[in-house]
Amino acid sequence: MLYSMKNPEHQRYIAQYGKAYGTTLLHRLLPDICRARNLFVFDSYEEFEKIEDQLPEVFALRADAKKGEMPTFRVEGTWATREDVADYIRRVKESNPNGVVLCVDNEEWTHEKVRTDGAFNVDFSIGSSVRVDFVGQGFDMGVISKGKESHETWCIDWDDILFLTPSNMNRYREHIITERLVRTPRTTEPQSEREGTDDTYLKRVQTNDIYLESAKRRLEYLLRIGYKPEELVGMIPKQYKPMSLDFKDKIIEQIIMPIYEQSKRLKIDKLTSFGVHGMIIDGKLFPLEVNTQARCAPRSYFQEQQDDGER
Repeated sequence: MLYSMKNPEHQRYIAQYGKAYGTTLLHRLLPDICRARNLFVFDSYEEFEKIEDQLPEVFALRADAKKGEMPTFRVEGTWATREDVADYIRRVKESNPNGVVLCVDNEEWTHEKVRTDGAFNVDFSIGSSVRVDFVGQGFDMGVISKGKESHETWCIDWDDILFLTPSNMNRYREHIITERLVRTPRTTEPQSEREGTDDTYLKRVQTNDIYLESAKRRLEYLLRIGYKPEELVGMIPKQYKPMSLDFKDKIIEQIIMPIYEQSKRLKIDKLTSFGVHGMIIDGKLFPLEVNTQARCAPRSYFQEQQDDGER
């Protein structure tokens, strides 16, 4: 088997594989910011040799598997040269004998893990809402796509999208990692039913402690996968910096609005629930793929943000 994203006859075969299909969907839905110039799917070195002259000197490798089958674990996406391909295929097959390799002719930085301005997932429920998750500087989109972390989250009603701007986006913010809810004794009587009727209330408290725990987990992970301590100095700030107005503008104008304008066709195609995820690098959006509902992990990070008294 050997498939190419540029070959229309191969599209239905590529659609069998989760990450590969996500890349082709990204190319179709958001061509202006898709960083993949071409993508090949293969499972042997002999197949790679047939297409290696179509690749630049450096390209991206990713491990993939058919949708609904056992995924390919512990094989990270990476930048590679021709000399790296044989060993990468071996690692994929050791992890999953039915796994395949994606070879992607990408713009530089697409698989950067550390030198990032942050990472995002824009989750669409067509006709209902748009949910935006963001993690800050030094993070990649892996923790979001696996449902493990979010430093900020916004949820925008579908009918409000046309009125969404960078300056009013925080009206829709549901969560920021520098705030937590603490159950606090009342000192005055509740003024309305909304304030509750018991002798305590939930108070928003500013704290950096939860973010520091997230940063620590991130550093431990990067060290575990082979980064050296000196490579990580200064890469992850000690204080969380919320998403900037410039990044909000790019998310709105380059992802949310283009998908909104295609919503009628997406409903016809029955593609109504998916996410666009990627990194922000040097001020530019680097989306990696479109995650359909079947590949979206459940969000577990909100369980860690609930009131201490409710755990």
